[in-house]
Amino acid sequence: MSANIAPPAEARPSRLTFGVEMEFVVPWLPEGGDDALEHIKGLPPVLRLKKAPKNGDSESVIYEMIKALFEEHNLPANVKTYTYKTNFVKTILGRYNHWGVTDDITVNEPVEAKTFDWVEKFQWVGVEVQTPVEPDIPAAFEVLNYARQLLTSSYRCRVNHSCGLHVHVGNGGEYFPLNSLRRIASLVFATEHLLTTLNHPWRVVNWNCRTLRDRSNLSNRLDGQAVSDGPMHETGSARDCIRYLATEVRHGEEPISWREQNRRNKYVDDFEEHRNNNGFEPFQPKPDPKDGEEAPKKKKAGGKEEANKIIKASDDPFSQSIEPSKPVRTRNIPRIVRPRYTNEQLEDITEKVRDFGCSGLEMEGPRSHRAPDPGVFAGVQQIYQSASSCEIAHLMYPRGGAMVNFRHYACDSFVYRNSGRTIEFRGAEGNLSSWVVVWAKICVGLIKFAVRSPYYEFARVLENCDVSTDEDGAYDCIDLLDDLGLYAEAEAAEKRIAANKAEWGLEYVEPEKEAA
Repeated sequence: MSANIAPPAEARPSRLTFGVEMEFVVPWLPEGGDDALEHIKGLPPVLRLKKAPKNGDSESVIYEMIKALFEEHNLPANVKTYTYKTNFVKTILGRYNHWGVTDDITVNEPVEAKTFDWVEKFQWVGVEVQTPVEPDIPAAFEVLNYARQLLTSSYRCRVNHSCGLHVHVGNGGEYFPLNSLRRIASLVFATEHLLTTLNHPWRVVNWNCRTLRDRSNLSNRLDGQAVSDGPMHETGSARDCIRYLATEVRHGEEPISWREQNRRNKYVDDFEEHRNNNGFEPFQPKPDPKDGEEAPKKKKAGGKEEANKIIKASDDPFSQSIEPSKPVRTRNIPRIVRPRYTNEQLEDITEKVRDFGCSGLEMEGPRSHRAPDPGVFAGVQQIYQSASSCEIAHLMYPRGGAMVNFRHYACDSFVYRNSGRTIEFRGAEGNLSSWVVVWAKICVGLIKFAVRSPYYEFARVLENCDVSTDEDGAYDCIDLLDDLGLYAEAEAAEKRIAANKAEWGLEYVEPEKEAA
């Protein structure tokens, strides 16, 4: 049975969408105050307020100044205007069509800690800049780069241990369907130990980005530990969730947004009956016949001529050459030893960041919920056995902020109409360098590979990640980026690792080659 769906405007898959949250702190002084750092050449001027706000709310004043800066440079912050293809998409994405400037209670500069002797000589404001939701096209990443350069050239911005760099990746106004989410969660789980190598070790102990390979419900379940309550399966709104909204979308079916707009019991019952009785046929909703009209008749299948038409493999424009492909680029650094932190090492890192308010994870004991790493395929097996997206969200939940956050796919998200539907990457530390753009491309590229790569390529990456769990020198984060097709990002990652190798305590499997 074929579905009666209007053809898309473009003969290509819809683009992924993304948004970025940049967290940083800004020092400021009242007009005439002494600038302790003005002697440093090339440093942007310190932000000054002509007079202290009457109610002491300097944050709001500074946020409005940054918004005005964005407006002046054609980055809309106060005017919400955008064209959407449908009202439904506008309802979902309309809240994210402008540059937002706001506070984040986790972002601060602890003056009493005296990280530097000049810190206490300034007033500090924590800032979070939120980009609009944009499609993953080159121009969107160029605008992101322009915005972060605008900030660093206009204001004296600083990032510290309390700051993060969050990237939300979405499917436009749609939820990722179950079949895509299985792949996404599997790839996220498989690659976590590699991607953490690309960011500062302090993120591993951060209260707000807990690792999935050892703290998620999935890992704790495989270790035989108690896990948090899972999604409801039988009553109430879970009927909507488990059996309807959070299940797969088969080829030929309307997207999940159609189900969101048709949530009456009639449709849920028809859908469930169809799934139980019709094997793998796509669900085609039964239309409600109008008064005096007959239900539409099924169209007859094509004649003998159409059925006997044979397409030769040689005529297939998508057939691939059997010749092996040549490597796109040459690697520039040796392979990296995977960091394996003991509880003692994690406690030591925790002490260094405690003043910034992002610590608090217990490393051992009954309250730590830290299980042994189960490995790639033990986790992937659990993910693929899940019957719904909300079950996957439950498995990937580490009882708090996650390194990669699937909470928008939990049951309570499906309950509320028009809620968020992105996968949030929280594993990067605060940054305002060009790495902001590189990391955003990596996050988008990971999701794109998960949902669009051929099965054999996807499985090969999972296998390589499994080998890398215990064997150093076989596969690392740079190999992963190359396999994802992120060659420029792999080059940038090599330079980042080389520059931070000593500070982050990284080691190479082989010694570096000396320059000739």
